[in-house]
Amino acid sequence: MATFTRQYQPSALDDVEEIENYRPAGLHPIHIGDEVGGRYRVVHKLGYGGSSTVWLARDKLAKRYVALKILEASIRQECRDLAVLQALAKASMSQPGRSSVVSLLDHFVIEGRNGRHVCLVLPAAGPSITSLNYSPGIVAGSRRLKSQLTLTIAKQTIQALEFVHSQGFCHGDLTASNVLFQLNDCIDGWSQEEIYECLGQPRKDAIMTISGSAPGESALKYIVEPCSFPDLQFLCGDILLVDFGCAFSSHKPPSNPDDIGLTMSYAAPEVIFESNVSVYSDIWALGCVLFEIRSGRQLFGNWIGSKDDVLRQLVQAFGKLPEPWWTAWETREDYYFDDDGDPRKIWVDGIVRASKFGLDEMIAEIGYADEEEDVPENNSAEMLEPNRTNIPAEEASHMNDLLRRILKWKPEERISVKEILSHSWLS
Repeated sequence: MATFTRQYQPSALDDVEEIENYRPAGLHPIHIGDEVGGRYRVVHKLGYGGSSTVWLARDKLAKRYVALKILEASIRQECRDLAVLQALAKASMSQPGRSSVVSLLDHFVIEGRNGRHVCLVLPAAGPSITSLNYSPGIVAGSRRLKSQLTLTIAKQTIQALEFVHSQGFCHGDLTASNVLFQLNDCIDGWSQEEIYECLGQPRKDAIMTISGSAPGESALKYIVEPCSFPDLQFLCGDILLVDFGCAFSSHKPPSNPDDIGLTMSYAAPEVIFESNVSVYSDIWALGCVLFEIRSGRQLFGNWIGSKDDVLRQLVQAFGKLPEPWWTAWETREDYYFDDDGDPRKIWVDGIVRASKFGLDEMIAEIGYADEEEDVPENNSAEMLEPNRTNIPAEEASHMNDLLRRILKWKPEERISVKEILSHSWLS
């Protein structure tokens, strides 16, 4: 079995892609100020994924800012992201939900030191639901959108997924990280200096090899941390559903587990146990996203990437898994639950491994575990809910009812997207 040898020292920056992915057939090295495709000048970094980096760039011809997504070279032959976006582009922009799904503005291929890379030009967008909610050092859930805004954002997310399904596709990797806030049009008139004034200067870290030798031709000169959008006044109350790299035809789901987008915290049980993806697994993921939009934290948190940890939370919330999944969970009896689904009293570092904590309790807890004082924000009061604002009992009841209809063990028992849109929680 081949062994992996690291070439580069880890970056001092916390939120950056894996440096080792800059290799032949891997990521394309991009630096601030680079011009790509003859018209797009890189200004800042917006984000990254497992197989791409995304940059804020100035379109010199259209005189606007765009998101430039550069895929790793290995994806060139069959770029699902591009194919699905091209198919969705055939639909009218007036169709319900279409304006909440990212549009393809341009695409091209560049030749680089690591191969040929597909580049997608997309509308520039703001932070994701995940990155807006997440504040280092702050209790999870303490940074939440105002309740009325969450209902607007939730409805747009549902409509976006309904549109995707109506075009014959499943998203395949619906997470709160793939729901972005749209930006106000005013930023297109900003200079590069004004961009940096609002988003901060790009934070860079020089690339250093472990051996002390100069980085190879495939490497970066420096790595850049994504901007954080500290001031929310430049966001509008609309979202974009993005990242169709794991999308597939709803009539022909992937059969190879390697082709499935599996973000464990949003994965339906049939995906975890059987790699079975469908419209129904999208709906399960949607339920998880809706909770996160309203609460400011994940429904099934998974900080260590553990399947067992997510399954534990599923059983705590909904009770015993149906067969054959209950028996297929190999570590269940050793560490978490007995045959009847009752938590085993196994303690680790003073904390019991499993307990019972139902969905209704998780919803009712919204606001109660907040920081005692509001986290200081710049011009963000219009969007963010004051700390210790508890969810009203009536809304909690409606939300609990909706999520229980969505998060059914059996895929075919989950309500449709259309039924979700008509539910009382959104009224």
